[in-house]
Amino acid sequence: MELVGEGSGLALLGFGSHLLAVPLSSLVSIEHTGKLTPPHEASPGAFAALDVAGQHTPVYAFTDAYSLFNRDRYPGHFCVVLRADDGARQFALACANVEQLRTESEYSGLQMLPDCMQLPGSPFAGLFMRGEQLVLTADASSLLDFIESQCGQHE
Repeated sequence: MELVGEGSGLALLGFGSHLLAVPLSSLVSIEHTGKLTPPHEASPGAFAALDVAGQHTPVYAFTDAYSLFNRDRYPGHFCVVLRADDGARQFALACANVEQLRTESEYSGLQMLPDCMQLPGSPFAGLFMRGEQLVLTADASSLLDFIESQCGQHE
């Protein structure tokens, strides 16, 4: 699994005290949570929805422990809309902050997780240090598979 496409960089999402990086190549848009609507029944586990270019997009959020946030309102300000499976599936993650890391120096030390740290069903594939903070990395498809498995909807 390639975590960073050539020249594309990473989107750094903040969830409370945790950071998650996803490839910028999977990012569709960054929306404000003021645009959220109630979730669609076909999107279990989503706490809200967004209309992105006419497409219904379920919005999920993680707690600090990377379990699904299941309250009506999320304290974050942003929704990062991601495209999974080469555009076949689209979803959004609510987060407190988001930042683009475009140069390798901003995520130097990025490495794949060792086999002993890869748990079955975990979306996390790599890590790097940002200052004193550990950043986990995942691709959009693995994240959505993980979310769906937590909702009991994974096929």
